[in-house]
Order: sequence, then C-alpha cells, then structure tokens
Amino acid sequence: VVQSRVLTPLDESTPELQLSGPQSFFADADVNLSGQAVLVFDGAYGPFFQRFILDGTLVGGVGRPYVTNYVGAQADVFVREDGSFVLAYVTTDITRDDSTQQVSFRIYAANGAPQTGLRIASIHSDRFHYEPRVDGDRDGNFTIVWSAEVDPEFTDQNVYYRRYDRNGSPLGPPIVLSETTAGNQYLGGFSCNLEGRCAAVWQGFAEDSGSFDIYYRILNAAGTPVTGELRANQYLPNTHSRPALSMNRAGEIAISWTSEGIYARLFRADGVPASDEFRVNELQAVNDPSEIVLSDEG
Repeated sequence: VVQSRVLTPLDESTPELQLSGPQSFFADADVNLSGQAVLVFDGAYGPFFQRFILDGTLVGGVGRPYVTNYVGAQADVFVREDGSFVLAYVTTDITRDDSTQQVSFRIYAANGAPQTGLRIASIHSDRFHYEPRVDGDRDGNFTIVWSAEVDPEFTDQNVYYRRYDRNGSPLGPPIVLSETTAGNQYLGGFSCNLEGRCAAVWQGFAEDSGSFDIYYRILNAAGTPVTGELRANQYLPNTHSRPALSMNRAGEIAISWTSEGIYARLFRADGVPASDEFRVNELQAVNDPSEIVLSDEG
C-alpha cells in the first residue's frame, strides 16, 4: 500500500493519505517550486501516478501509462516548472520471446494528459535494464540514468545516462557513466539542480576493499562529467549498499547509504568532501535509507 504525507518546515503535516490498494510498492515523488507534485508507484499491473499539491490536495485520479503490448515497473518522475512531468520506467514487450526489459519514458502535461507515446531510452534490446532515475533543469530538459548489463550474456552491469531536450528528443546516445566496467555497478540515486548540474550515485564492487563501496560522479549542465568516479564512503570493510543522493540549488551534494547502519556524507559542488562520513540512525535494526534531502542552506 502506498501512502503519502506532506511535511511543512514547522513539522506540521497533512493527514496520511492512502493512494493505492494492496501490492503497491517502489514509490517515489517529485515536486516543483510551485508546489505541484507527482507520486509514482508500481502496482500489480504496472506503474501508476497521482498528482497532488503540497497542502495534500489530490489533483485528478490515479493515472497509468499503459501502452499496448508493454508492461512496466520501477517508475521514477521529474516534475517540471510548468507542472508537466516525465515518467521513466522499465518496460517489457510481451510480444517478444525473451523477457529483457528496456528503459522507457513518457511526457505528460500538467493536467495528466500524455504528450508523447512510449519512447525507449536504452538501445540494446537483448539486455536487461534496471531502475531508471530521471531529473532535469528549469527549462524541462532532462536526463535518465539506469543500470544495465554490458552484454547479452548477463555478466556485468554498468551505469548509463542519456540526455533529452524538453520535447523528449535525444541529445545523444546512452553514455557509460561508471568508469569501473568490471563487475556489477548498481545505480542508487540521481539528482539535478535547476541549472542542469547533475550527480549520480551507485554501489560497485571494489577490488581493494573486496566488497561493495559507494561511488558518485558529477555532470555539468552540458552533460559532461566534471569528476571521475569518486568513492563516497571512507570506511572500507563491510558491504556498503542502497545509496541515495540529493543535490541543492548550489550544486552541493548529500549521499546516504547502508553499512551496518545508515551513514551519510556531504560534498561540495566540485565533488570534494565537505564532511567525514557520519552515522545517521540510532536504532540498530534500521538499515535501509530510502531518500535523502539536502536543503539550500546545506
């Protein structure tokens, strides 16, 4: 069951709203500066979305990006400043004999009406693609990031990204973002500020530590990497997983992850650490961060 609650700076909140029935999961949401928000979640028959505003008022009914012969899952959303939004998710073509899944997207108007049909971001139809993330700039241009197998043998996974203008036209082919290409790299989070500067975080296997560590990389507004692949965690033993990332207007970054507890670390806009890693949770049983938010004040 997907539920929603809107929090104010004074810690007051709206009542908790149940937006779906049983077997709903993988929820995410985005909001623009005007307070227009969209919640996306997976259900038994694919991804769904619900528009609302920040006083908790629902706008319209639950929508579903259904396309004939395709089933979808693992949805993410980017809400643009005019209220329109981009929904990215993985799709499987049920007419194919194999079960590979592609990264797809659709653009919707502020009233929830589709502005495009289904468009495929990934280019390899013989491989699996996983858990896309989407975000963009103040003009509505956007970038989709995802993990995918590097070959049809389903051996290793890398992190890829692809940029689009506001109409959904590609600004180039998919590009490998992770510099380490051996082993599995699992995308965790992706965030952009209004100027179009972006950062992605993922977990990848590190030979020097013999376990999974957390890595991040920053892109400028033109989509060019301005850093290499950088390790976020300082403590090397143990496995580090389930990373999340947030970028504020100044381009500063906060990254969180799990490693026998929930940890976080702050970074400057140029990617240089602004703090040591620190533990967030006190309860030992809580180990799974879902999201992290970095305010404009840092």
